[in-house]
Amino acid sequence: MKYVTGIHLFRLAGLLAALSVAYAAPARIPTIPPPATFDPAAVNNPQTTELVEPRSRGSAVLRAQILLDRAHFSPGEIDGSYGRNLRKAVIAYQSTHGLEPNGTVDLATWTALNSDKGPALIAYTIAPQDVAGPFYEIPEKMEDKAKLDALGWTSALEGIGETFHVNPKLLQQLNPTVDFKTAGQQILAPNVTAPYFVKAAQVVVDKSNSSVTALDASGKLLGYYPATIGSVQRPVAHR
Repeated sequence: MKYVTGIHLFRLAGLLAALSVAYAAPARIPTIPPPATFDPAAVNNPQTTELVEPRSRGSAVLRAQILLDRAHFSPGEIDGSYGRNLRKAVIAYQSTHGLEPNGTVDLATWTALNSDKGPALIAYTIAPQDVAGPFYEIPEKMEDKAKLDALGWTSALEGIGETFHVNPKLLQQLNPTVDFKTAGQQILAPNVTAPYFVKAAQVVVDKSNSSVTALDASGKLLGYYPATIGSVQRPVAHR
């Protein structure tokens, strides 16, 4: 018969304690948020004035992005989610319109944005030139891209998305029954076409803020656009 010594008991107790901790506190699996949903009626409704802030997604964010784009304060690619480019566009818009530049689309900011009475989403009929191509497989490496005669679209969906400044996946969500390969189909798309009423006197490229801005003769901000202005690996040459 084997006897268990005090040392062995101590080690056994430690092992049991470690096992109990391991089984009592299993590793947490990060939760994946459900896909954002978009209600076209809500996107077009001026009464959609939910607070748009970090981690916001859905119809209110989409409406805010479209109205900012129409005001020439671009949120970048319209995707229905609050991100860095949207925050920068909101701050630029708020600063220009005498609002608190907090980066949140609050009630005061909604009131200013909703002075634009145009619909946020409009009907568009896919034209023959939208689906005519040619379409290309675009390589990943910049060096391989540089060898191409042009950087075209990979599909009609991508080209139409670029026309309306919208993420192709969001465009598909708004039009789930459309295949985007056949002309004559009607889709819902962001209404991003809006004229300039004042001619820009100056265009400023700001590498520190990754932006391009348009100013009038008095220096007032007319438009704000996010821009990728070189990188550490591929810096922009100064002239």
